[in-house]
Amino acid sequence: MGSTLARKRLRRGARETKQTNTGVKQTTPTRGSGRAATRPLSVTVLEVRESARPLLTDRMQGVVDRLLPVLDRAASQHHVPVEKIVVSGFADPEDDSTEIVVTQWTPLPAPAALAYWDQLGLMVEEWTRSLPGPLAALVTDKLAIAVEWDPHGANLRPA
Repeated sequence: MGSTLARKRLRRGARETKQTNTGVKQTTPTRGSGRAATRPLSVTVLEVRESARPLLTDRMQGVVDRLLPVLDRAASQHHVPVEKIVVSGFADPEDDSTEIVVTQWTPLPAPAALAYWDQLGLMVEEWTRSLPGPLAALVTDKLAIAVEWDPHGANLRPA
């Protein structure tokens, strides 16, 4: 009962990607492990994995803190149940880069999750354009957004 995964990367140099004219890329992410903590948004669980901790500088933590309400609003507007959000780190050995990956987990079937993923990408792009230049560059270079779906719920329970 594995999950299917989709991810939007807002950075350059991604492998196995499909790029749109706005610079958003699609690729396959990695997995990690970590612990869960609750938060006041409509999501049940926010999990910050150990792989993310070295990458969460004060500035990056500020960006993630600004992003979480955007993700919450997107899920609410599109009536998408989000069971948890996972913040993890990703290291790309091909270009020796690292980034933070923020993943929304949903119990939706793949077609509905993919439709939401497309809408989420547009909302994140709009949000990124509204940020001051240095923060927008940080989002573009060091942050990826992912949507994972698991209609059976097997992978939605906190680790």
